[in-house]
Amino acid sequence: MCSNKKCGLIIQPGAVGDGILTLPLARLLRQEWRLDHIDIMGHTEKMGYLQGRSDITRIISIDDVKLHQLFHDSSTFNPLENDSLIDVFRNYELIVSFLSDEKGHFEQNLIYTAMTTHAADVVTIQLIPPGDYVEHAAHFFMEQFISELPHSQVTIYPEVMEGQLIRPRPDDAEKGWSILKAVGVGSDPKPTIVAIHPGSGGAEKCWPLKNYQDLSERLKKQGCQPIMLLGPVEQERWGQLPADELKAQVPLLQGLTLDEVAAVLSCCSGYVGNDSGISHLAGGMGLGTVAIFGPSNPQNWRPLGEKVRVCVGAGKVKDEWATVNDVHKQLADMI
Repeated sequence: MCSNKKCGLIIQPGAVGDGILTLPLARLLRQEWRLDHIDIMGHTEKMGYLQGRSDITRIISIDDVKLHQLFHDSSTFNPLENDSLIDVFRNYELIVSFLSDEKGHFEQNLIYTAMTTHAADVVTIQLIPPGDYVEHAAHFFMEQFISELPHSQVTIYPEVMEGQLIRPRPDDAEKGWSILKAVGVGSDPKPTIVAIHPGSGGAEKCWPLKNYQDLSERLKKQGCQPIMLLGPVEQERWGQLPADELKAQVPLLQGLTLDEVAAVLSCCSGYVGNDSGISHLAGGMGLGTVAIFGPSNPQNWRPLGEKVRVCVGAGKVKDEWATVNDVHKQLADMI
C-alpha cells in the first residue's frame, strides 16, 4: 500500500503494447508530479512483468476489482461506507483512467468514490488518437493528461520517451539462458542471438511467414543465432504443421509467459517482429529492434526505443510489404 507516500494509479485495461506505451506517462508522473509510487490496474497476464522492470511499482488485477459498479448511472450511484471500491482508491492522490463510457458515468463515479475519503485528481484519457494525429500515441496520452490538469506544472520533454523504458530484473539473464539452453542455445561462447516473433494480434499485421524463414537463413549465414517466439495466437492460427517446420529450422520457443519472454530478450542482441506487443517489449528493453508495419500507422504506434527501426513497403502497390533485403539490412546495421 501507499501509506505516507505520494501515490498514483493508472487504470489501463489494454493489451501488452498499450501498457508499454503508457510507461512514458508513468515516467512523467514520477519525475514531474513527484510521485513515489505508481500502480497500474490492468490484466496481470499482460502487465504483470512490468513490476520490477519499469517505473510501475505494483500491478493490481483489474479482474479482482468491482469496476463494473462505476458504470452505473452517476445520478443514482452511492457507494456504501464499507464498499470495497472505496478502499481500492483510498490512497491515491492522482488517478489516470483509460477506461470510460460515452455518458461519463464511469469518470463521475470514480471521482465520487475517491472523494469519499480524500481530495484526488482524476483524469480520463482516450486510448486511440484521432485519425489526423501526427505524433506518437504515447505523446497523445501525455498531452491529454496535461490538458485535463491545467493547474499542473507538468510539461512534456523529449527525454521522457527516450532511453530504456523496461529494465531487466537481476535474475533475468540467468532465467533467459536456462530457457534458451532447453532448446539447444548455449551461452559458452555467447552467440549473437536475434529473436524473431512472426505473430501479432491481427493476422493482417503479419509479415509473411516465409519471409521470416528466409531472414532466419540469412542470419545464420551471417553468424547469428536466430530464435523464434510463438505465442498462443500464432499456435491457434497456424496449427501444428508450421510449428514443426519452423522447429526444424530454428530453435522454437512456444507458450512462454511475458515474464519468460522478457528474460529471454535480456539475452538477445536483436529482434524482428510485426506491429505487436512483443515488438514494443523488445524496443522498450533497448534491443536493436526492427518492427515491420503493414496496415497500421507507425507514426502513432511504432515501438519506442533508441534502437528501433521501422520497415514499411515501398508504397507503390497497396498492401506491399517491406522486402527481406530491407529488413535484413536494417537489422544488420544495428547488430
